[in-house]
This record gives sequence, C-alpha cells and structure tokens, in this order.
Amino acid sequence: MEIEGFSFPTELYYHPDHTWAKLEDNRVRVGITPYAVHIAGEISALTLRPIGKEVMIGGSIATLESNKWVGPLKCPVSGRIVESNIELEENFGKLLEDSYGEGWICILEPIDLEEDLGQLIYGEDAVRDWVLLEMKGKGRG
Repeated sequence: MEIEGFSFPTELYYHPDHTWAKLEDNRVRVGITPYAVHIAGEISALTLRPIGKEVMIGGSIATLESNKWVGPLKCPVSGRIVESNIELEENFGKLLEDSYGEGWICILEPIDLEEDLGQLIYGEDAVRDWVLLEMKGKGRG
C-alpha cells in the first residue's frame, strides 16, 4: 500500500515507532519504514547492535543519528540478533532507497513471537489508519 508517496507493505507487522517485522520461517527480518527515514533527515551514523544480543520488544536494535534526531530504532519483536546488515553502517542510502529490501537492519530468532505480533500494527485498515494519523501529527496530513 502506498500513502502520500511512501510504501507500507501490508504483509508486514509495524511497531508504532516505525520499525517493521517480516516473518521468514523461524526468523524475523527487521527494518525501518521509508517514512521514518524521511522524517529523520540526512543520516550521519548508524550503529547496529552485535550479533548474539538479546533485544526485547521496544528495545534498541540500532542507534540512528541524523541532522534532526539521534536515538534508538525500536525492536518490533523480542529476540536474539542472528544477523546484522553491516553494509548499512557504510551505505545509509539503502535505508531510504530500499527500506524493505537491501535496507533491512537485522534478523532475529524470536523469543515469544505470537505474543509480540499481537502488539504490532497489522492489516491494511490498521496500517492505513496508523500512517495517516502519524502523518497528520507530523504536519503532512
């Protein structure tokens, strides 16, 4: 689904802080929405958490620094990081150019996936309502 020029695939699960979760067999691929990258502005640094680190839902999977903001990227599900996209630390452009493809952040081995998914935003209507509310709050709607 596209809203005001930003893509939000409806098969993904979204954390309210604009990270997404994609189910892949027994693992979860995690990234950030292109809208969040756009709002952050020009990115100057991205620091990923190490492989093997356990992260709880809402915990930090990475720290992003931009000309507008410095802070954590929140994990949409609890799990242990089994893979990190270290190319992102050198090529921030992938976060905006291909957020749902080569711009992924990490892959997790989930701890309590079923419970965590129930706390996320999922489905076309829910995602549309959430995104429009977010854009209105940021002066885009």
